[in-house]
Amino acid sequence: MIRCGSCGFDNLDHVARCVRCGALLGQAELPPEQYIPPRAKRSRSFRKRLWAWRRRWGFRWPERPYNRGGERAAFDWNRLRPEPFWMPAILEFLGSWMLPSFYQFRHGRRKRAWLFLSLFLVGVGMMLLLLGSEWAGRFLLVAVLGHVCSICDMFQFEGYRYWERVAFQCCISFFAFMILAGIYTNALEMWRRNLNCEVLGVPYRGPEFYAGEWVSFDRNPAVRLQPGDVVEAALFELYRGEHSIMMYRGRIHNAVTVDRLIAVPGQRVAVRNGEILVDGAPSPVRPLKPGYRPADAEERLLNENEYLVYPSCSQQGGIPWPLEMALLGRDEIYGRAEAVIFPIWRRRALANHPNMDYNISGQ
Repeated sequence: MIRCGSCGFDNLDHVARCVRCGALLGQAELPPEQYIPPRAKRSRSFRKRLWAWRRRWGFRWPERPYNRGGERAAFDWNRLRPEPFWMPAILEFLGSWMLPSFYQFRHGRRKRAWLFLSLFLVGVGMMLLLLGSEWAGRFLLVAVLGHVCSICDMFQFEGYRYWERVAFQCCISFFAFMILAGIYTNALEMWRRNLNCEVLGVPYRGPEFYAGEWVSFDRNPAVRLQPGDVVEAALFELYRGEHSIMMYRGRIHNAVTVDRLIAVPGQRVAVRNGEILVDGAPSPVRPLKPGYRPADAEERLLNENEYLVYPSCSQQGGIPWPLEMALLGRDEIYGRAEAVIFPIWRRRALANHPNMDYNISGQ
C-alpha cells in the first residue's frame, strides 16, 4: 500500500495518483538487489551425449522399494538384480541376427514383423523344395532379403537428414546381406558335406544330369568299378610343346569331372569314326554328354591300372581329345556316384546304370 502525502489515504501499489485527492504518488522504495556475477559456462558435450544415449535406450537408475509407511525397505539383491542399460540393446541386436523379426515383435511392430518373417519363410521353404536346381540359390537370396529387412528396420536414424538416412541404410543392408548370405551358404555347404554329396556344375545340361544336382558318392578305394558306373575322376588338359610336336597332359588344380566308366582293365578299346569300340563291338555304355566325338585311335589292351573314362562333360568347343586323355589310373578315380539326392523329383539311383538307350552314332 502507498500512503498519500496530501490526504493520508492508503492507495494500492499500482496506482499512480491518489484516489481521494488526485495527488501524484511516489514509488515505493525496493530493497537493493544483491549482485551475482555471471558464472562461466561449460559445454559438457560428453556428459550431454552420454545422458542422451542413456535416455535413448530407456536407462533408469534402479530405485529401492518402499514399505506402506513410506520407509525404505531392505534391498534384496538376490531377488532383484538391476539390469544394465546396455543389456536390452545387446539382446535385441543378437536376437535380430539370429531370428528374423525378433526386434519387430518385441516392439509391437506386428505388421512389419509378419511381412519380414513371411518373406524369410517363403524363401527358405522354396529353397528346400527346389534344392538341387538353379532356382534354389535365387530363393536363398529371397530368404536373406527378409532377414536383412528385419535388421535394417532396427536403425531409424531419426536425427539425420533424408539422404544421410538413405546412405546409412544402404551401407547396413549391403554388409548385412553379404554376412547373412555367407552364413546361409556355409550352412548349406556343411549339410552337403555331411551327406557326402557333390553339386554338379554348369556343363551338365541333360539328358541324364543337370546343373545343380546333389549327387552322393562312394569314395571307398576298395569299391569294384564296372562299365556303366558314373565316377568322379581327375580332370586333365593337353599341353603342346614349342613346335607343336611334343604333347603331354597335366593335371588341372582341384578340377574333377563326372562321367561314365566305359571300359575296365582287361578289355580292348578303340575309336573308329567317332564310335567307341570295346572288345571289337560298339560299347553299350556311352559318355554322358551327347554331341562330342572322340578322336580315332588304334585298338589297345587296358592294363590292370587303366580305366576308360571319357571326359565328355569337360570338353569345350567340340575339340575331340585323344584316347590317352581318357585313360585314367585307379588313383585318379575318386569315387562312384550312388544316387541323385536333390532335387526331390529327380531322385534316383546311379550305380551301374549303363544308359543303354543312348546312341551316339545316330547323332
